[in-house]
Amino acid sequence: MAKLFTQNFAFLVNHVSDFLGRETALFLICGVFFSVVLSYLLSGVFDSPWFAALLTLFLFSIGSSTWRQYKSARRAHLFIFSKCEAQRLADVKCAKKVLAGYLARNGFIPVVANENIEKYVKHSIGYWGGTVFHFGILLTILFSLVVFLTRSYGVAQLIEGEIRPPNEEFVGEEKGYFAKGIVLPWPVILTKLIPEYYENDDLRQLMLNINFGPATPTMGEVGRWRQDGALKDPSRPTNISLMFNEEATFNQIHMFQGKGFGQAFTIELVQNEKELIKTRLIIPHPKKRTLAAYESFNIDGIPYTINAKFFADSGKKTLVSTDPLLYLRLINKDRDLIDEKVFQIGQSKTLGPYRTTLVSAQNWAEIVFYENPGIWGVFFGFFCIAAGSVLFYLFPPREIILITENNETRAFWRAPRFSECFEEERDMISKGLEQTHR
Repeated sequence: MAKLFTQNFAFLVNHVSDFLGRETALFLICGVFFSVVLSYLLSGVFDSPWFAALLTLFLFSIGSSTWRQYKSARRAHLFIFSKCEAQRLADVKCAKKVLAGYLARNGFIPVVANENIEKYVKHSIGYWGGTVFHFGILLTILFSLVVFLTRSYGVAQLIEGEIRPPNEEFVGEEKGYFAKGIVLPWPVILTKLIPEYYENDDLRQLMLNINFGPATPTMGEVGRWRQDGALKDPSRPTNISLMFNEEATFNQIHMFQGKGFGQAFTIELVQNEKELIKTRLIIPHPKKRTLAAYESFNIDGIPYTINAKFFADSGKKTLVSTDPLLYLRLINKDRDLIDEKVFQIGQSKTLGPYRTTLVSAQNWAEIVFYENPGIWGVFFGFFCIAAGSVLFYLFPPREIILITENNETRAFWRAPRFSECFEEERDMISKGLEQTHR
């Protein structure tokens, strides 16, 4: 690495303390802290229209600044500094080709040549660090605006073993102003949900197996599938496994696990042996094997509120729900308790005026489907910001001007940034030029 990025730094203690002083460190720490606090306080602001307008204003401002940085870098690259701005190295009497060869061996390349003046620069790419940095900010803001206007998110609740029909509405949806929203034209089924826990009941891993069944596509969709190679045979189902913090893609639609999973209890309520009400109670999974999960339900046709809680295991020995224990409470409008019963799968009991049966219990999980066409530009903008910082700090340019008058060449050296760091390199070049003269 030293051979590739030779800087010949001669850092003095006072320069190190200036560059990495307490004020700089405190400023960076405070910046990170206030960024986190601001993001938390304004979490709902980022979805508002005026935030998009603010991004647009920032976009024009940074665009103007980027253009000025470009012109400044181009000017600095071609600019020939005056003698008073530089440090004189040596006066030599030899052919320019000899001097050019020596400078080239030390990394200096010619960038400007007039009749009697030549400019050589080492790490001329460092001129463009600020431009690349500002261009990265510009890209980040631009594509953040694209993401804001075109993003689409849809949350689906999948119940193990049951097919989600094509084109069914999502339980939760979010989309940008120019987004059409996500539509799943394929049937989807959660074939398997496997949770793993640590001994302290913290969730270790949650594995979901999802099956995309055959759709009824148009001829255009069939052509697109065959061209992309994502689903060459639309009649053949496609299986996808999802883990924690993992993403999967199916036909250009991305997906990841949502925050929720648990048990879906199917119950039947019969009143006067005639009216049958069949409903499903979807309850999040308990956090501990000895603790219950709670949820309240208001069901059409029932003038009561059903408060439900369940333990993952009737013996409270495990969090894997193979034999869940469901408690149901019937509450009237005055918040009075009418009745309470405990159910296991298959049991039928009287709950208030209803003959209630716990028919089944199935796993359920949330899957988030999304399309975010501009996110790649945001990450590329971050890359440009990092690249610009690297160019600015690790590749500062150094300049040498050769002025020829009366068969004598005078050499002048200058470092536009961090000149104190390159005193050793300057002295080395000066001695080398004097030896070339001899």
